[in-house]
Amino acid sequence: MRTLSRAFITAVLLSAVAGSALAQPAAKRPAAPRGPAVPSAALPKAAAPASPGEGDERCLLAMALLTQDKQRAQVASLAMVFYAGRLSARGLDVPSAVEHAKAKLTPQQIPAELQRCGPAFQTSMTSMQKTFAPPPGAPPPAAGAPGAASPPPAAAPPAATPPAPAPK
Repeated sequence: MRTLSRAFITAVLLSAVAGSALAQPAAKRPAAPRGPAVPSAALPKAAAPASPGEGDERCLLAMALLTQDKQRAQVASLAMVFYAGRLSARGLDVPSAVEHAKAKLTPQQIPAELQRCGPAFQTSMTSMQKTFAPPPGAPPPAAGAPGAASPPPAAAPPAATPPAPAPK
């Protein structure tokens, strides 16, 4: 991916602070710095994606820009992998998809994309967690079973007696 311009990234991050980046519940959302309130109606809306692939392109670009925010970088990186995987599964070239999204999106539209893409990613991750979670009340996995904690490493065998020094 080509380096994005510093002005573009700055504009996106400033707009992302004004909106809710990954639609976290209010109880879990870190306190945002206080400034002039920007009503969500005032945020420019991006046009609806023409196809699911275009929507994923835009989400990938939005999440890539969100990785610049230190508080959200880890989740944004996971979301990037998620959306890049979706693009690959559709048979699309990821670098070309990013270039396509960069040509269509403006920095002012990124917060709206984050509000659209964040909940979709969150829903998918919640579904995956439920899929792989043990049923309620299930005993912990047996040692050696998939998902079980690894046993502690075996102790090293006692050191052999050192060899006698060579005669001089």
